[in-house]
Amino acid sequence: MKTLLKNYLYTATYQFLLLVLPIVTLPYVSRVLLPKGIGLNAWVYSVNSYFVMFAVLGLTVYAQREIATKRENNIELSRSFWRIEFASIFMGTISLICYMIFVTSYDRYTVYLMAYSLSIVAVIFDVSWLFSGLEKFKILAFRNIIVKLLAVSSIFLFVRSSDDILLYILIQSGSILISNISLWPSAIKLVGWPKKIKFNEIFEQITGSFQLFIPQISVSIYLTLNKILLGIFSNNEQVGFFDSSDKIIRMIFSLFVAVSTVVMPRVANMYANQKISNINKLLKSIMTITLFVLFPLMFILYLFAPIFVNILFGSRYVEMIGILRLMTIMLPSLAIANVMGNQVLVPLKMIKEYTLSIVYGAIINLAIEIPLIVLFRANGAAIAVVFAEAVVMSFQIKYSRKILDMQAIFKPSTAIFITGTVLIFFAFALSLLNFSTQIIILISGVLLITYFVLNYKIVKNILKMDIKERG
Repeated sequence: MKTLLKNYLYTATYQFLLLVLPIVTLPYVSRVLLPKGIGLNAWVYSVNSYFVMFAVLGLTVYAQREIATKRENNIELSRSFWRIEFASIFMGTISLICYMIFVTSYDRYTVYLMAYSLSIVAVIFDVSWLFSGLEKFKILAFRNIIVKLLAVSSIFLFVRSSDDILLYILIQSGSILISNISLWPSAIKLVGWPKKIKFNEIFEQITGSFQLFIPQISVSIYLTLNKILLGIFSNNEQVGFFDSSDKIIRMIFSLFVAVSTVVMPRVANMYANQKISNINKLLKSIMTITLFVLFPLMFILYLFAPIFVNILFGSRYVEMIGILRLMTIMLPSLAIANVMGNQVLVPLKMIKEYTLSIVYGAIINLAIEIPLIVLFRANGAAIAVVFAEAVVMSFQIKYSRKILDMQAIFKPSTAIFITGTVLIFFAFALSLLNFSTQIIILISGVLLITYFVLNYKIVKNILKMDIKERG
């Protein structure tokens, strides 16, 4: 438990930095690049992400799980690493060639698309999955923090006007490449140089990871295609409003992704050793703490959205307030699906069920997205993605019940969910009332204190039991 907590703190520190740094850079970048520039970057990034996804092909999650199950045997660990890495080089090269063909034959935003090719090259050098699988999160955290700070410094130094969008893209994609290359000396120390690897062994890794590629491409339908469709049926400003709202939601969600990154290899190892009861206990604690922290964050974000938008983005982004509030509603779905999907279905090798849950969400998204975008523009895209995430969460809970005790996992957090829902209802009601900011802050303080007092004992007891059971 101590190792798990330490790993979480390392990862959470980095995820917290990912949360804080955009708060520092967003006001600057939003005002310098303006909604049109932000929208252009979001559109180009969305197109590039499909090629990045093809290069990754589900290898990152697959590799993390494989390394976690082979970490006790150094010879098998080394062989698995190089088989996966050669598969990554093979897929990355094919993706890069296809991307270059697309860019040279496409007559819009060629220079910006070309700059994002560094993101595909970065995939080839990405071995972060080795350190995640071995639960060596300290190396990952420090490496990521240093590179991220350098990237942020570069943005302030070199991005000075809306004409500097190319520099902004180069800094974003180039920093990922530098970050990935910097891990290689440590990786070689852990696994050594490659021995003889046959092509059929490489092909096995590709086919194994392909199962995880389908859910990734399905997720991208409602994470990136909505931006592309907004650009087609609306304009770059609407893309900018939607993308900026999505960034805020993903920043908050990143705190919970940190848990998933740390827990996934541990659950995979527990499952390999048939410790199902231990998995139930671990996930019960995670679910309770996740929801306990989540609802106050939702309350603050929903109620004070106008203030956040004005501070972070400026008066030109006032239209995104309603979009941000709409997308706040999907945070519980994201958080619960993060536990059920990334911490249950993937490490327990229930890839078919994981894939189906996401495909169902993508189908719902596709069915309602275009008419909603035509009618409500960025608000329509937000509504579509909220529905899609709720569908994904529902099916992942359903499939997880096949192996785990859902009642045991969710029962302690039932009271938290009820009081949290009431808290969000008050946020909605207060947003409609014409109270002064001081009165809103006072009422919010009372509501949040009440929420924490009502639920503190539940969380305290869960943590006490967890510490007692693990000695």
